[in-house]
Amino acid sequence: MSQYGTYASYFGLDVSQPLDTQMCSGLEEARTWQQFFLEGALNTWNNYRAMAAEAAANGFELTADQRSNLENAATELEETALANGYASGDAMLHSSLGAAAELEDYVYFMELYYKANGYYVQMASQFEPTDEELEAFFDEHIDGYTASNITKDTKSVDVRHILVYPEGADGSNISTEEFSDEAWNAAKEQAQAILDEFLAGDQSEDSFAALANEHSADPGSNQNGGLYEGVTEGEMVAAFNDWCFDPERQVSDTGLVKTNYGYHVMYYSGSTLLWKQYVRTDYITEKTNALSDEIAAKCPLTVQYGDILL
Repeated sequence: MSQYGTYASYFGLDVSQPLDTQMCSGLEEARTWQQFFLEGALNTWNNYRAMAAEAAANGFELTADQRSNLENAATELEETALANGYASGDAMLHSSLGAAAELEDYVYFMELYYKANGYYVQMASQFEPTDEELEAFFDEHIDGYTASNITKDTKSVDVRHILVYPEGADGSNISTEEFSDEAWNAAKEQAQAILDEFLAGDQSEDSFAALANEHSADPGSNQNGGLYEGVTEGEMVAAFNDWCFDPERQVSDTGLVKTNYGYHVMYYSGSTLLWKQYVRTDYITEKTNALSDEIAAKCPLTVQYGDILL
């Protein structure tokens, strides 16, 4: 509701009325909205139940920290409840999860989650793809990647910069006021002086980072050496973006770039091809989800919705 409540009316859902009196459209089998949400909850629970059962069958063990959390759940719940203004741990459970929720349910859920999620992560680790498998997966799904503007040339860049405002500007007025040519020229001269200082030194990335911490007006990066990591094309304003993604750009390149925010003294730290990151994630997700479906199929769930009264 917090994320999608404003769209409810588009799906014919009136949240001011009981959910069991409204039919959910677009389903193969007739369901009320209450049954629709119940089905989602039950399927999620069943997937965790099946995964936890598979974990147990394969000798999966909880970590020492997880076992400690389960043993101390009651104490920690009580402390959390009191810290948040509840009279007891039970009162917090009832407020958050419903009047029927008790401590044993809470602990059961914790253990179920630890087992299922831990085993899922363990399964995912066995699907680490080779470069050849990544290539094949990309080619197999190339239409989808192309539609998302992902090619084998898609990259992110790491760049450092030192921002110099025109004279009289600061973070509160740079976007709302105009500044004279003299103010801009002064900013350019200052930026050039900083660049000259860098070029006169050892020209290392550490030296540039130190200058950024000393001189940059950018609050987003003037405490970390002016660094922006993982910048993708189109993320920054045009002039900044074009400098970063110039096909001829090389590691340790420097320069000056003017944007509406001021002059930027630039230092190019390097780039990372992104397609393998995207494809690796998609590959592991597809393989793991397929195995999860197989595991869930071992524990079929049949629900008589008409027999359920909430």
